[in-house]
Amino acid sequence: MKKNKLLNRLLLTLALPIVIMSSCDDEDGAAGYSTDFAAIGSSYYEADGTGIVTIAFRNANPSFVEGVEFELGGTAVEGEDYEFIGVTAEGVQLRILDDNKFEPNETIRVQMSSTGNNIHIVTIASNCEDTEDPYLEYFQGDWNATEFYCGLGVTTGSCDYGPYVIHLLQDSEDPTRFTFDNLYDSGCDAYMIFDVAEGTVYFPNQAPCDSDLTNSSGTFTIDECNDATTLTINLNFDGGDWIYYFQKL
Repeated sequence: MKKNKLLNRLLLTLALPIVIMSSCDDEDGAAGYSTDFAAIGSSYYEADGTGIVTIAFRNANPSFVEGVEFELGGTAVEGEDYEFIGVTAEGVQLRILDDNKFEPNETIRVQMSSTGNNIHIVTIASNCEDTEDPYLEYFQGDWNATEFYCGLGVTTGSCDYGPYVIHLLQDSEDPTRFTFDNLYDSGCDAYMIFDVAEGTVYFPNQAPCDSDLTNSSGTFTIDECNDATTLTINLNFDGGDWIYYFQKL
C-alpha cells in the first residue's frame, strides 16, 4: 500500500544496511560483547503523537552500539507515520506521528544483526477519531450482516433480520467497487460503490436474481476500535430508511 523511504543519512536502512564497525578491543573492554532488544514488541497509540519512543537495548554501551547493523521495515511509512530520531546507548529512538487518516493498525519492524531478541515490532494502534481517507481494503472479507428497520439494535417484532454471512470482494480495477454475495440473504450477487470522500455508498441499478435493485443509497461509517470491526450503512431503498449492519468475521 505504501513504500518506505530509504533512510539516507542514518545508520538504519531498508535496502543495503550501512554498517559502522567498532574496534574489537577498546578501553571499555567491550571485546566480544553483544546486545539485543530488551523486549520483542511494544504498542503505542497514534493519537499520542509527538513523543519520542525508545526501543530499549539490553546491556547496551556506546562502543558496541556503533558496530551493530540495523534495518527498518513494516507497514508504517517513515516520514508519514513515524520519524527516525537516532540511536543512543539506550536504544533506537522514534517519534510516532499523528494524522487524520483512518488507517489500520500499523507496524514498524526494527531489526538488529545480533543474537537474542534482535527484532522488535512497534505497533501503532489506530486512532478511532480519524475520519479522512478510509482504508478501502477494510471492506473486503466475510461479515455477519443484520438488517435493522426500526433503528440500530432494535429487535422487537419484525424490526430486524439476521445475522447472515456475506462476503465483500474488492474489484481489482476499481477499488471503490465491491461485489456482494448473498444480497439480503437471497444467495444472489450484487455490487456496491463506496465514495470515501463523501462517506456515501450506493447500489447502481442492477437486477440480482432477476429482481430490480434500484434507488438504493446511503451513508456509511466503519469502526475497528471497539473490539470488533464494524461497518454500518444507513440505507435508503425505494423510499424506506433502514440500517445495514456488518460485523467482520
